[in-house]
Amino acid sequence: MIRFKSGKECPAHLLPFIYADRVDKPMGVSAKVSSEIADKPFMHLTSRLLVIPAILLGLAQPLRADIIEVRADYWMPYTGDPAAERPGYIVELLRAAFPNDTINYKIGPWAQACADLAEGKIDAILGATPNDSPGAVLPEQAIGSDRTIFYIKKGTEWRYKGVESLKSIRLAAAAGYAYDMDGTFDSYLKHATVPAVQFGTGAAPLEANIAKLRKAEVDAVVENASVMLWTLKQLRVPTGEIHSAGALAKEGGPLYVAFTAKKPISTARAEQLSATVAKLRKSGELAKLLALYDLDDWKR
Repeated sequence: MIRFKSGKECPAHLLPFIYADRVDKPMGVSAKVSSEIADKPFMHLTSRLLVIPAILLGLAQPLRADIIEVRADYWMPYTGDPAAERPGYIVELLRAAFPNDTINYKIGPWAQACADLAEGKIDAILGATPNDSPGAVLPEQAIGSDRTIFYIKKGTEWRYKGVESLKSIRLAAAAGYAYDMDGTFDSYLKHATVPAVQFGTGAAPLEANIAKLRKAEVDAVVENASVMLWTLKQLRVPTGEIHSAGALAKEGGPLYVAFTAKKPISTARAEQLSATVAKLRKSGELAKLLALYDLDDWKR
């Protein structure tokens, strides 16, 4: 127990809050006020103790959460129904990378998503090739591989042997997609006319293109291999009815989550996503996630 000059007593364990050595003349306080404080040490103590809960409350406040606006079209197993238990593995990876933020993920026409990204109306698009999003901020780590295949109905003799071989068929593609790295095939699509090239539109263009192929309204469909296999299974198309007629390129190109160049935070978000992908790959969690979609790690 410590006795003040005023005669008041105070337990020693409260001394750190009172500064007893300064209680007679606190810095910047008049002698009269100093005397009043000395006579009422617990008032001085109370004012200091009130500061402590305020500090603790401040420390307990969660970090500011952002709403990250992301868009894609229906392109399973990469991106699917936002309300589904399995909305696409890219969506799940994005949520793992930004657990404190709200991922506002919606599907719609791909061409519109790319345009909105370029204008900064949204934060990211999912499953983009470098040619889909020129000038966008791309993470160091890709989020998948895009192997593009031409598909035909059973009994069709045509095979893909370069852009020239396309001139003899009717081809279905997805509106707004960028398919090849050098632009040769994309240039052909851009300058071709109906019926030589017919574009599927909306949030799920592949389903429309498969329907055209099955009804013989087109001769071939061009699509990502994983997406086509997933969709054929979901549509319960009999095995062998639709099959490969050759690949656009020998190797698949990288797929990314492309962030808008209009927002400074995009660089940090790209780095955070890359770090998450690398961490999940090292821990084995990435392989477990991909297995839920019947996929292997694109880097293995």
